[in-house]
Amino acid sequence: MFINYFYTFPWYGYTYNIGDIRLSAAVNWWAGEYTRLSGFSRASYDVATQITVLYAILLAYNMRFFYKIILTFLSFLAIILTTSKGILISIVIVFLFSLLQTLQTNRKYLAPLSFIALWLISMLVILLPFASSMVNADYLSEKTGTSGNIFLTAFTSFASFGDRLAVMWPATTTRFESVNDYLFGLGIGSVGTPQSLYRNDSLSAVDNVALYLISSFGVIGGILFISIPLNIVRLGYKLMFDRLFIYLSTILVSYGMFSNAVELSYFPLLFGLLLGQVFFDDGRDHEDSTYS
Repeated sequence: MFINYFYTFPWYGYTYNIGDIRLSAAVNWWAGEYTRLSGFSRASYDVATQITVLYAILLAYNMRFFYKIILTFLSFLAIILTTSKGILISIVIVFLFSLLQTLQTNRKYLAPLSFIALWLISMLVILLPFASSMVNADYLSEKTGTSGNIFLTAFTSFASFGDRLAVMWPATTTRFESVNDYLFGLGIGSVGTPQSLYRNDSLSAVDNVALYLISSFGVIGGILFISIPLNIVRLGYKLMFDRLFIYLSTILVSYGMFSNAVELSYFPLLFGLLLGQVFFDDGRDHEDSTYS
């Protein structure tokens, strides 16, 4: 990413066709006056999620607090170069959970506190799209920064969030017209990529994991989403593996507020692994395990 800041890779903007469908191998787009950098990945949001997952893997290891600060700073800086703001929230929350683990002397409260925090975030992710009509999206557009500095742009541009509030989320929530729609969803393929292929007249990328799952599976989708925080009480913070799954759960829930992470590269695999940890016993005794 840091090389990409000084050098534009030659494959940016490359597109190709599969049948009648035109695809982009490397998206070339901008935030204000700056190109949204994507390094060796297809798009800026892809590389931002890859950096965050790698950050979670490294942070899960026991390391000195000083090294955690350095790791967090470098990851934060690299993501700023992509101008992807939503994933920055995940970095902050994961770091706070790690900090809580480092500072918490009475560890019996660590998992419950983390669970309550992540569960509240998951409820916010669900409620925000359905309450989007009550938020003034024009106000966000007016407050959007126009600075030529890429770092200020990453923190002061709210146009994409305003678009979700005014257009993206209402395009889906207004399609829920009866109790059955909430109970059973709008149907598999009713939103996201499948819709862009077969129902382009009412395209909705959703950009919210909970809304995507509820649209596809109804109440079952919502239950699956809010069950992800249960990984915290199921696993605890004792083993590196357990901490990793807690951090990945945090990333999926928090970043899912502003993205359709279910359709982002390897996130469906992570989602399946996290659900597996919630609903299936892996046979290990987490309470008797030593910290590592």
